[in-house]
Amino acid sequence: MDDAGGVYLPDGSLLFQSVDIIAPPCDDPYLYGRIAAANALSDLYARGAVPLCALQVLALPPSKVPADVAARIVQGSLDALAEAGAVSLGGHTLKEANVFYGLAVTGHARPDRVVSMRGARPGDVLILTKPIGTGIVIEQLKGGGISEAEARPVLEGMACLNASAARHMVRLGAHAATDVTGFGLGGHAWHLAVASQVDLVLHWSKVPIYETAARLWAQGLWTGASQTNVKYYGSHVLWDPPETAEQWERALFDPQTSGGLLIALPPTAAEDFCAALEADGFSARVIGTVQPMAQAMARVIVRP
Repeated sequence: MDDAGGVYLPDGSLLFQSVDIIAPPCDDPYLYGRIAAANALSDLYARGAVPLCALQVLALPPSKVPADVAARIVQGSLDALAEAGAVSLGGHTLKEANVFYGLAVTGHARPDRVVSMRGARPGDVLILTKPIGTGIVIEQLKGGGISEAEARPVLEGMACLNASAARHMVRLGAHAATDVTGFGLGGHAWHLAVASQVDLVLHWSKVPIYETAARLWAQGLWTGASQTNVKYYGSHVLWDPPETAEQWERALFDPQTSGGLLIALPPTAAEDFCAALEADGFSARVIGTVQPMAQAMARVIVRP
C-alpha cells in the first residue's frame, strides 16, 4: 500500500521507485510540467527517500501540439527536478489523442530513515502539509466555471515540492506518512489507518482548504471522482455528528493532484515540525490524532 516500492542494493541502502502520469490541470505548459514532476516526486518523499533521477513520459496528439509547448512542459519538469536535486535520464514520447505527461522517479534512502504507512501509533498527531481542494478547482477551471487567475494560487501550491516536509519528518522521527492524491484526504487517510491498524480522528475545522475550493463546495459542487471515492471509501468513515457528512463529504473525498503529505508524528515533535516548515517558507497544520482501533476494521472518524 505504500506510495513507492523499494529494493535493497548490495551496499545495504534502499532504492525506491514510483511512476505517475497526469492530464493537464491548466493551460500553462510550464506549470503543467512542474506540477507533474512535483506530483510524481511526492511518492518518494512519502517514503523519506531522496530523489535521484527520473524518466519522462510525454503523450501528444500528432501535429496538434507545437514543439515549443512540448518544450515548456518538459522545462517545467526539469526545473522541478533540479530543485529536488535530481536529474532527468531521458524518456519516451507517445502519439495519443490527448496530452498526458508524467515521470518514473527513482530515489534512495538509508534503511533507518525509511517511512511507510504501517507505523502510525496511538497518541500520534496527524499533520497535513498542503491545503485540499485541487480536484474541484481543476474541474471548474477546465469547465470554464472559474478563471485561471482564480485558480492560480491552487496551481502554484500544486507546483510546490514536498521536499522540506519530507526532510523534517525524517529528522523528527515520523512514524508513518502518505501523500494525498487521487483518493482524496479520506481515502488516503483510510489507507494509512488500515496499514497501521489504527483509527484516525480528523478535526475538520483544522483541515486547511484552498479558498477557491471552499467557495465552490459552498455552491454544492462535486467532482465525478469525489463521488467515486465516496462509493469505495465512504463506508469506512464515521461522521460525528452524522449530519456533517452532507456538508463535508465532497471535500473529504476530493481527488488531489500533487497534494500534501499526511504524516503521523509523535506529539512532542509536532510543534518543531510546523515551525521548521514555516521557516522554510511552507505551512503545515495539525489536523487530527491517531487512536487504537476500536472495531475489527480501521476507520477514519471525522469531527468538527
